Amino acid sequence: MKFSQWLAAEKLGSGALASGVLASEVKATAAKTDPSSISIQSRFDDDNATEQAWQLIHWIVNRSKGIPPWGTQEREKFLRAFWHKETLLSGAVHSSISKILGLGWVISGGRNSVNRYAGMLRGADGSDWGTFLSKFLLDYLTTDRGAFLEFASKTPNGTIEGIYNLDSIRCRLTGNWNSPVKYQDIDDMWHEIPRSAVFHSSSMPSADVTKNNLGFCAVSRSRQRKY
Repeated sequence: MKFSQWLAAEKLGSGALASGVLASEVKATAAKTDPSSISIQSRFDDDNATEQAWQLIHWIVNRSKGIPPWGTQEREKFLRAFWHKETLLSGAVHSSISKILGLGWVISGGRNSVNRYAGMLRGADGSDWGTFLSKFLLDYLTTDRGAFLEFASKTPNGTIEGIYNLDSIRCRLTGNWNSPVKYQDIDDMWHEIPRSAVFHSSSMPSADVTKNNLGFCAVSRSRQRKY
């Protein structure tokens, strides 16, 4: 399922926001030119560059010693600190994110809804679509906990006013249906986030119900060692 479809299914539903998902007749398109059709750079040609780069991750990650156990906060911090210190590994992460950023997106629906949500996406995370999506994908690829989004509103269960990334390292999966995520802000204050105001996605989420959808990210999967 595409990222934009997740948003529609998890939060906004039919008639609110999606990539080719919303019901109605009006469409707004922000499609991008395929880089491979205009650029001389081979990294845009096909999936080969990305695939070859990720093959090197196994060797790179296994150079590290003493990675903390899966599911611990120490491991999340280790993964974040480690991946960008290795040239080949960081290049593979960048290539993967760049390919997704190069995709176009479409919002369809009533004119007012299209204008509202197109503007919201263009200004997502208080910045722009590219910055917003890059942060989301970076947490998804490089942390087992995965990526988190906040649907901000002025009142509980109110109209969505903005969409923001939540720092994965500062989030905890609670297992509570009504408040599935707790977030620690930069002042070390904890906030319980209701289900209606948060979206979470992890790579290869565990089937163990006690792990609360904790995943096993791409960098973790690159390691041969078992825990």
